[in-house]
Amino acid sequence: MNRVALRQIKASAGSGKTYALTGDFLRLLAGAADEPRSGCRVARPGAHAWPEILAVTFTNRAATEMRERVLSRLKDMALGVIPPEKGWDAAGADRAVDGLLRDFGSLNIRTIDSLLHLIVRLAALDLDLAPDFEPCFDDNELFAPLLDDLAERAREGDPELTDAFAGACRQILLYGDYRGFLAGDRVRARIAELASYLLRHQDNLLLERLAPPEHIAARLARLRADLRECARALRASLNEAGLEAHANLRKALDRCADPACPDNALPSDSKMLAKASLDDCLNKASKGKADAACERRYARLREAAAALEGEGAVLRGALGLMPFTRLARRLLDELGDFQRKTGKVPASRVPVLAGRALSGEYGVNEAFCRMGSRLTHILVDEFQDTSVDQWLALKPLVVEALAREGSLTIVGDVKQAIYGWRGGEAALFDLVPEDAALRRLAPAPEILSLDRNWRSREEVVAWNNAVFSQLGDKGRAREILSLMLPADTDAALLDDAAAMLAAAFADAEQQAAPGKSGGVVRLRALPTAPAGEDGVAALLPERVAELGERYAWSDICVLTRTNPQSSLAASLLLERGIPVVTQGSLLLAEQPLIIQLVALLAFLNAPEDDNAFWTVLAGADLLPDPAALASPAADSVAPAALDAATLNDWAARRTGRGRRSLARAFRADFPRHWELLFAPLHDAAGLLTPYDTVCEVFRRWRVPARHPEADGFLRRFLEVLHTAEQRGLSDLAGFLDYWKTHGGEEKAPLPETMNAVTIMTIHKAKGLQFEAVIAPWHDFPIKAGDEPAPCEADGLAALAPLCSAMGEPYSQALADTAREALHLLYVAWTRAVSELHCFLPAEGKGRMAVALTSLLAPLLNDAERTEDGDWMFGAVPEASPVPAREPEAPAASHVEEDAYPGTDAEAAAGEEFPENDEWRPMAWLPRLKIFRTPLQDWLDDDGRSRAAKRRGTLMHHCLERLRITGRTAASARADAAQAVQHGLRTFPLPVPDPEATARDLTEALAWYAALPETARRMAFGTPEHTLLDAEGNAHRVDLLVDDGEELVAVEYKTGTSGDLPAPDHAAQLRGYLDLLRVASGRTARGELVYLDRRERFVLDETGERPLKAAS
Repeated sequence: MNRVALRQIKASAGSGKTYALTGDFLRLLAGAADEPRSGCRVARPGAHAWPEILAVTFTNRAATEMRERVLSRLKDMALGVIPPEKGWDAAGADRAVDGLLRDFGSLNIRTIDSLLHLIVRLAALDLDLAPDFEPCFDDNELFAPLLDDLAERAREGDPELTDAFAGACRQILLYGDYRGFLAGDRVRARIAELASYLLRHQDNLLLERLAPPEHIAARLARLRADLRECARALRASLNEAGLEAHANLRKALDRCADPACPDNALPSDSKMLAKASLDDCLNKASKGKADAACERRYARLREAAAALEGEGAVLRGALGLMPFTRLARRLLDELGDFQRKTGKVPASRVPVLAGRALSGEYGVNEAFCRMGSRLTHILVDEFQDTSVDQWLALKPLVVEALAREGSLTIVGDVKQAIYGWRGGEAALFDLVPEDAALRRLAPAPEILSLDRNWRSREEVVAWNNAVFSQLGDKGRAREILSLMLPADTDAALLDDAAAMLAAAFADAEQQAAPGKSGGVVRLRALPTAPAGEDGVAALLPERVAELGERYAWSDICVLTRTNPQSSLAASLLLERGIPVVTQGSLLLAEQPLIIQLVALLAFLNAPEDDNAFWTVLAGADLLPDPAALASPAADSVAPAALDAATLNDWAARRTGRGRRSLARAFRADFPRHWELLFAPLHDAAGLLTPYDTVCEVFRRWRVPARHPEADGFLRRFLEVLHTAEQRGLSDLAGFLDYWKTHGGEEKAPLPETMNAVTIMTIHKAKGLQFEAVIAPWHDFPIKAGDEPAPCEADGLAALAPLCSAMGEPYSQALADTAREALHLLYVAWTRAVSELHCFLPAEGKGRMAVALTSLLAPLLNDAERTEDGDWMFGAVPEASPVPAREPEAPAASHVEEDAYPGTDAEAAAGEEFPENDEWRPMAWLPRLKIFRTPLQDWLDDDGRSRAAKRRGTLMHHCLERLRITGRTAASARADAAQAVQHGLRTFPLPVPDPEATARDLTEALAWYAALPETARRMAFGTPEHTLLDAEGNAHRVDLLVDDGEELVAVEYKTGTSGDLPAPDHAAQLRGYLDLLRVASGRTARGELVYLDRRERFVLDETGERPLKAAS
């Protein structure tokens, strides 16, 4: 095989880039040694093993697809289905398949993120990271606890933080587009956004020297003073000269000169302050009478107004952002320590960390040694979406591979570069083959272009060729961009943007594949709709219904620009009875049954939660008919189902009945319904894990059998429950916290047999294809966004929201958005296989609409239109019989055997439960696995009240959750309250009078948290430390503290009347100290802490003196 060291493959839409990339991978695989070589050995140039071939993709879906294609093509070659490809024969392919089936992991195909994470993990200690660090993909999750800590310190009186938070709230409430008085969430969101921005731009030197707020305020005040001074001077000159100014100029001068006029009322943007000369602002009688001095004063006023309108706007934005910037910087100052404590690392920093790990003389070789294999051949898919940081991290690996006579292949299509907002840098695709360091090792790169479209039919290909090949001409590209950008856009900037657009679309023209004749493109100009209406609403359902006569629903896709448009499209089609599937419709958190299951778990965790109980009770999906659960032996008349009207009337009558919870009221008013539906689960709530609880609900209430259409959601929810339990979240409170944070991200898999119209955003559709595609909305917004930008104003470095006054940065952002809008258009229109339907926006729908009209004019001006006004290219195929549309899931009356854990086939199919109706959750478990009755633990030997023991256990349970965060009494109380709140949530048994109990426990723990030794002991202590005596009996110390200086055994006690310390407590502690002395050879000290009585006693070093009160 001839060696090509550096190859660029330009792959337009539908050109088979995955097939080509898989072919390159297989050719390299054919020449590889079967046995992997150690990454620590000196490599022989030109030789390579299987793991040394790396294919990098952009998404997990692409990586999975490529692995499947490699295995599939090897199997087909081995079986003789396809001729052997270059370098392969049937026997070799058979051996390769066998090897892959035994070790599928040896196929080195992974996402770029997983590769960089691997490199960082292998170098974690060198990067001062924990080896088991956890990448955090949501910066808000990382920042939330730090923000909580900053806010708490502000409440405790930190003056700098208090001032910053107060300024942030003022900005949100007084100057933000926010309605309401609770600004907390907005403040937190803005701080987090700025912290993310600063984290991504840590290397920007301008951000290191931002001017303090007082300097910016002083400069802004000077601009205002200049405008007022100029206004007063001109007004005086006009009066002296007896000139009669236009009324609007006089009003503007009065406002400018008024020291009481607020900044936002200064008429710096008045047209009267932007005329060519003063003469244009005078009434007819004074025209031509203004002298040179008056004109100079007017010119000076005009300059002052322009400065306040331009530079002043930047300074105002910077000043408004300053409180958030200060807080974001404080947050980032503490991020390093927080990362070391929690092991969490922002995913956005991983490429930078990987680059740092691979830098230096031995970085790459050290990484190969730790990976266990070198990399000789590297193939990168979707390279146009690679970020600069990702490429800088990959580059050392590429240089090392090329130096060893390896290769780099990059595949991509700049026309499909639509992830600039996420950091993708499309220009890298053409810059990398020209990189000087790479050219020294690969002086003759090969540039290939895949110009045949294997996806779309002939008419669709021809249409897209005619539209997008126009953009390959720089003059035409400039013309289109000029319609999308403001008229005053800098000519040089417009030329550069046009050159980039033309370079991207230079190879837009494709050939249709053999046998792909036919196809149709149909365009409809939307009428100008009244304000508040959308012309799509009437047309979209009709067009989808028409396509449904020719295609299965699953062959039709509606592409949108935004998620709200997807929601609107879905509602329009659902109103017509057309089944749809969207990204949101697969979310577990949006599925009614899952919502009610989570509410049930929340109710079982906190029976006083009225919202959770009502969600289950009124949900109408989860609860079964009580009659189906009734027993003939216990119910002569089966209890009736409670319909919505009955429940609503009952809830309304409860108004004013006091503070009794909804569940208690339901239990009193509907006792038999409570016994059948809720009582067994309520009574066993502390004994079952969330996973077991849901399994029992599925079995008892026959949820899967009653809702076969939700099978995918139910199964996925069980997987989430099981995964959470594997992570140690085996209690209700822990799972509910996890669900609150991560539940919104969980999705059900798309059933392969689902026959529904797909609705998705253009970004999500990349790489997909559908027989018929509808693009209803083309009025893409051309905006610069509101991300902050560093700038300099009068020598002051500032960080301000992007605005037109910034000049070039703002114009560049607009140009980038305009180019990406045209890339989005290309991606949308190239998803269609047979039919493309476009609704063109009405006039006046924005700059994109104007540009699209110009782009399509050469094609539409002379084209004929159908009777309904459509432009049509190609012929609509005759309707062919569409297979009968099956229900989305069969209305099964049974569930397959072992379909759900803990659900046998007979019970799922409707097995009768025992007639005595004594159903117990988990009764199907072997008896030895049933928890012993927890109430026994609360009974004294003589059967007296269990309250004291239960309270002591609860106190210990809360103590284990106590975390000391400050040194003040206020912070001690806050820490205690948080520990008690968490303890009550996670305590496995009901707590009588939880509010009074919480107050009592909080007082006790606040006293203990405020003690000077507590923070150190909690930091260095091990709770529930086990000691073994000579007979092997286990003894547990409440807290064993070993801080390197002393060994202290701490015992917590609650209640206890009489004299202190109690003799049995002292004897118990002495026993622990003896065991510690034998086990460690060290002298230990003991301490008894009586939490309820706020007293402590220490045992001296010798153990011979009596216990005494601690000082």
